[in-house]
Amino acid sequence: MYHLVGSRLKLRLDSQMEKGSFINSQLAAHYLADSSTSSLIVTNPDVLRNSGSMILQHLQNITPGLAIGMECAVMYNIARRKSMETTNLLSQLSLMGRYSTPLSAWSIILSKNNVLLNCYKKASEQIEFGMEINSNLRSTVFQTVGTLGFKVTLPDRGVILRGSVDTNTNVASVYQKRICNTPFAILNLFGI
Repeated sequence: MYHLVGSRLKLRLDSQMEKGSFINSQLAAHYLADSSTSSLIVTNPDVLRNSGSMILQHLQNITPGLAIGMECAVMYNIARRKSMETTNLLSQLSLMGRYSTPLSAWSIILSKNNVLLNCYKKASEQIEFGMEINSNLRSTVFQTVGTLGFKVTLPDRGVILRGSVDTNTNVASVYQKRICNTPFAILNLFGI
């Protein structure tokens, strides 16, 4: 579900249910200032088990087409067993950069454990393509995953279709339909 609060604050809630319980959930808030963007993303929060993750991002425009920033990711898990409590806390600080033109955008996220490259190209008013290369430097076996994606917008029907396929043979698609005269959009998720 998406919601635009005023002209600067975007809220997004994504959830996936299976057999009557939430297996994935994510809440994102993006604040769009005149020359910067700040985001807070909370993923799989579980207050009963004291676990989840949080990402804080800030991008500052240096020129109209170039932005740099930082990202801080924190994952936490507090495990309680009989008379012992253990806390697992992982955090990572990353550098981010983005170069954009009216028809394309390139971005990179660099950290000690990961390199993420993205490229986006607008083919027409309705069709967009993108690719992502994600390299995990932390594992004992160097692993890189590539993803190709597309987005088709049908503005007269209020519909957006998105799809992707990656080198692990994961295929995903999203159908988004705007509810007439409301600030919300409903997503139907399909995975193969």
